This record gives sequence, C-alpha cells and structure tokens, in this order.
Amino acid sequence: MTMSRARVVMGAALVALVLGAAGFALGRQVGGEEGSPPAAAAGTPSAPAATPAAAAPTATPAGGVDPYTGLPLEPDTTKPLWYVPYSEAESRLPLFEGTLAGVRIEPSPADGVDGASSRIAPCASYLPPGSRSLADIADSPVAIRTPGIPGVVAQPGEVRVVACADGRAVAAEATFSLLPHPGGAPRGGDLWVFRYLAGDPSKPVAHVQLRAPRVREARVGGGPAVLAVPPLPRIGFGPGAVVAVPDGVVTVITSQGLTEEALLAAAEELLK
Repeated sequence: MTMSRARVVMGAALVALVLGAAGFALGRQVGGEEGSPPAAAAGTPSAPAATPAAAAPTATPAGGVDPYTGLPLEPDTTKPLWYVPYSEAESRLPLFEGTLAGVRIEPSPADGVDGASSRIAPCASYLPPGSRSLADIADSPVAIRTPGIPGVVAQPGEVRVVACADGRAVAAEATFSLLPHPGGAPRGGDLWVFRYLAGDPSKPVAHVQLRAPRVREARVGGGPAVLAVPPLPRIGFGPGAVVAVPDGVVTVITSQGLTEEALLAAAEELLK
C-alpha cells in the first residue's frame, strides 16, 4: 500500500474512531431515479442506462431503512459508537466487479502510481521521482486541480507524478484533506485522486474496492462515470468513489467522511 492510500485508509479510521459521531453521517442505498440500478453482487455489474442521468445527491427518505443493511438511514449520532454497526454492516456487503461506464472495475485495493505501472502508458525513459509537481502538469491530460467544494477548504497532501524524460506526464496521484470552512460545512473528510493514461485505451481498468449495492452509473463532469454513493450520504459516513475515463485518462476519486454532495462537487471539478 502506498503512502497516499495509507493516508486515505487512516483518514477513514480517524473519522470513525477519533471524531466518532462528529465525523460522519446519514445515509441510504444507491439507486433511485438517476442513472442505472445498483449492482446486486460482485461479478454482477449494474445494467447501464442508455443515457445515464447527471449525478445528483441521492434522495434520502425521512425515517427510512437501508434495504442493504437493515439499519436506519437517520442514526442517532449522539450515541457513543453509533457508527460501529454501520461499519460492520458495510464490510459484509459484496464488492463490485465488472465493466460499467466504459471502465473495468477490479475489486483490488486502490494501488496508485506504484501498483499501477503495468496499466499506465509506458515511457522510453522517465524523469526521477519528485521532478514534477501538480503545478508543473497543470496543462497535462492527467492534471489534478485542487477541488473547490462549497463549505470546505481543500488542503493538498502527498503528491506523486510519473513523467517521461521529455516532460510528458503519464500519471499523477494526490491526497487532499478537506477542512471545514468557518461558517461552512460542519465537517470535512479526505480525498484521494489518481489519474493515468491507460496503457491500453481500448480496455481501461481501475483497481478500487466498491460495495456493489452502492454502485450505479451516472454522468459526472459531462461524461459517463461509475458512482459509489457513501453509505450515509447526507452527513458523510463511510467511503464513496467516482471512476471515469475522460479522453482515455483513467480517473479514480475516492473519499472518506465526505457527503455525496461534496464528493460529486469534487469530481465535477476534477473531471472538467
């Protein structure tokens, strides 16, 4: 596991165990009116809609129950350790595996620059690690902009760029800590972004673990995308993700502790 992915996983643990009730939130199942229905199990991809709808935060029925976990969609977050049954129930849901929105999803842990070398477009030779920053590749197809999300301040963390000897960037990954803005969002979270030029553009593959019932196809950033809705999306409990391949650039965005609205806002910014 790379340091970038370790930070994201640690972010999840810190939100769950340190911030406790203050770190997360409300939720519900994936599916509904927008996009295609959720996948039923690993190896069973969602049936793609002919024209996926533009992604919008999932409507959460008041006082409802999550049909996938049987837990209330509006937990009493004032109770100590209220999030424990939610974490345990989520861990029992099957992982998604299949092709959706033009990208093959394989349920391996997200690997970043180190583990994805065989899937990244190769260079004849490379610049030394650390030779390029996000600012240096701002005009590159794999550029990663600091996302602007209403109510939070995005603070960049670890950044890694893979660039050919001629200066052309072929992959980049970055972490962001999203801090609550005074008078804005009540809490923040963590974001991990990985973008790379596919070695085989006809068969783009992303390694990321998504819970199958949370997955659907939608339009994000003007194109088709795989959307994994956080388990309790309105307050931001648990993981969420957006995966897309705009113009042959595989883009994996994962979140911890973010609302679905914040995740979509970040993805729209990053996929412009």
